[in-house]
Amino acid sequence: MATGNFQVEEIMNFTQEDLNTSDVMMLDTYYEIGLWMGDEASEDEKKQSLELVGRYVDTDPSSRKADDTVIVTVKQGFEPPSFTGHFHPWNSDLWSEGKSFLELKEEFGKENLGIKFVEEELKVYNMSEHRYEDLVRNPPPLGVDATKKESYLSDNEFKEIMQMTKEEFYKKPEWKRIDMKKKAGLF
Repeated sequence: MATGNFQVEEIMNFTQEDLNTSDVMMLDTYYEIGLWMGDEASEDEKKQSLELVGRYVDTDPSSRKADDTVIVTVKQGFEPPSFTGHFHPWNSDLWSEGKSFLELKEEFGKENLGIKFVEEELKVYNMSEHRYEDLVRNPPPLGVDATKKESYLSDNEFKEIMQMTKEEFYKKPEWKRIDMKKKAGLF
């Protein structure tokens, strides 16, 4: 269960059972770093881990840098052989309901299912604008603060939906802003 606490701890002689589903775990093989994203890890923990991994590599005493090290995210249950090969033995059935990586890949029809470069994943958390259609969906897009959905609209779309500028909107009393957000489906 995610606690909301963020801490880093080294695990020696690790096994697959050390991968806690409520955490983000890092596998450093020197040439490649995999951030394993447990299904129950909080969005805040994922974001902090994505930001931390670059600093981790850049402060490595061996002088390697984030620019010349492959850093990827790996989603729980979609671990590729390049990740699972560092765990002996690896139990494919633990999170995949008995399906192999290739079967999961085929089922979802994506070439790199569950694997992304950290820079690509971090962009999701740093997006400042989202379309209205995406913000009214439940749950909102990854990295969006659900209590401030209106702030992710572009200025033009905000004006179209709220019939005023963001500046005018934020001058209104909180109860009025909440009412307007409810009517727009952004609460």
